[in-house]
Amino acid sequence: DCRLVPEFRRSQFCVLKADGTTANQENRAVPQSASPAQPLAKGPDNGEPNDSIYTSIIVPLLAGGAATAIGDLAVHPMDTLKTLQQAAPTGSGQDTFMGAFHAIYRSQGLGGFYAGVRPFVIMDGLAGCVKFAAYEVCKKCAAAALPDDMLPVSHFMSAALAFVACSVLLVPGE
Repeated sequence: DCRLVPEFRRSQFCVLKADGTTANQENRAVPQSASPAQPLAKGPDNGEPNDSIYTSIIVPLLAGGAATAIGDLAVHPMDTLKTLQQAAPTGSGQDTFMGAFHAIYRSQGLGGFYAGVRPFVIMDGLAGCVKFAAYEVCKKCAAAALPDDMLPVSHFMSAALAFVACSVLLVPGE
């Protein structure tokens, strides 16, 4: 078995040759600092990844919240401009991109482009947390229960279930 990431103990590992082929080498000690791509968590037996609650739920939860919050902060000014354009009567000058930009900047300054961002980022960040964590849990369960040729379907179904979980948890009245 040719592994791309060397193990911490003496074992097989993969060597990439100059011609692009790979070769296994046995019983060569690999120092811990030899590869920057070593996994973060190792299980107690035979080097398999640790499937703790931290790696299966907490990391995707935090990553989902952070990614969603960063994305929301990046696009909120454009969303604010779009909302003003849609609400402005035709011909008012605010129904164009530059007209809406000047109207917001004149009345509220640069902070006006981020008006209302805090509650939006909090709620959407929570939704991202739930979606990412639920997706990862569903994907792991499906991978264990289904054959490999069903992986694309399992990923689709995992995403659908993640959105359902998000809706049930964050907007139970829907």
